[in-house]
Formats: sequence, C-alpha cells, structure tokens
Amino acid sequence: MASNWKTKVLVKDLQVAFGLTNPELNAHVIRLSVLYEDLKIELTGSGATEIARLEFYGKSARQQYFIRRTFATLYEFRECFDHLDKSVAFEHVKRRIEQDPDAAKRWNDCVEFFRDPENEQIITDQRHDFGGHFGEKAARAVIKELAQEPGTVIGELEFNRDFTNEKAGMHLRYAEEIAAQAMHRHRGKLTHAEWREKLFTTAKSAFEHAAQAVHVIVICYVWDRFR
Repeated sequence: MASNWKTKVLVKDLQVAFGLTNPELNAHVIRLSVLYEDLKIELTGSGATEIARLEFYGKSARQQYFIRRTFATLYEFRECFDHLDKSVAFEHVKRRIEQDPDAAKRWNDCVEFFRDPENEQIITDQRHDFGGHFGEKAARAVIKELAQEPGTVIGELEFNRDFTNEKAGMHLRYAEEIAAQAMHRHRGKLTHAEWREKLFTTAKSAFEHAAQAVHVIVICYVWDRFR
C-alpha cells in the first residue's frame, strides 16, 4: 500500500513555549525531547548495515560505540520518566493522559519497563561502565578478566607512514576488543553472542517504550505549547 504522509510544522518562540511557566515540568520535558532525538541517532548508528565513513576498523567497532552511548542515554531516560511519574508538577498532564486508555497504557508500560529490576540493572551497569565513554572501573575489570583468560583476547596495533610526505598515523585496533570485553563483564553465564543480543534487544525495547511515552507527552502537553 502506498504511503500518504503529510507534514505540518509548528513554529514557536521556545521561551514562550517552555520558559514562562512551570519550570519544574518543562525542564524534564525538554530533557526528554533531546534524549529522544539522541537515542534515534544512537540506535540508527548501532543498527545500520553500513556507515562507511564511521567504519575505520569495521562494522563491529562502530556498533559497539553507538550501543555504549545508547545505554548512557537510556539511563537518563529512566531518571526522567521516574521523576515525572512521581512529580506533582506532572499530575495535570497525567490526568489528561489517563483520559485516553491507549495513551495511559503506553505511559504506564514505559514507566514499568524502566522500573523492572532486570532492565534497570542492565541499563545502570552499562551506563556506569560507559557513561563517561570508558570509565576506570570498566578498564580495571578488563585487566582482571584478561589475566583470568590468557591468550583468548587478541588485538592489533597498526602503524602507517607516508615516506614521501613525511606523515605518520596509527590505529589502535585492539581498543575494539578491550571495549567488547568491558561490555561483556556483566553477562553472567551467557555467551558473548547471547549477551550482545540481550543488550541490543533491551536497548531496542527501551527505545520503543520511551518513544511511545514521549509521543504521549507531546500530544497531551507539548502540542498545545506550540499552538
């Protein structure tokens, strides 16, 4: 079936839309807005078949980078949804959401997903390891794991030199293996492949819930701010 998309663009002074009233609520709404767009980029980056200009060392390294950034964003989503759901400032928006059973279900499903102990643990562990790209705790854990599994993790260091123009460069290809080890340290009894699949599945489900909840807030609150 042919698609029939139509576009409508609303333009508004953002100070009028978000800056005149209810700073407590609006701070979290604009935070969600930025996180939503960030997560779209991160999941596209991790799931794309090919992004040639970002694949210096191949597809795997590019996917690992974006999935690490995804969990940092999901951690902030979790904070924001939890805060809004408990916030007095959000109560009038929740009352409007609850008038639509479908919207209420999407909001509640999202909040429950991020509060689920297993999902919360996965998101928190990954964020704490990679929230600052690659933390000391994660690095020390890799050193410990390498000592326990000698000879099983092999990396490459590449040097390049242009003798004509007297230029040089290098690629730390082993960094991909280091990052992979760190990402897998919470896998428990799962294999590396099973844990990668679980991380991606959790991130994908989290985005689907987050997107539904953000859509609800935009329809029930932000839309009117732009009219």
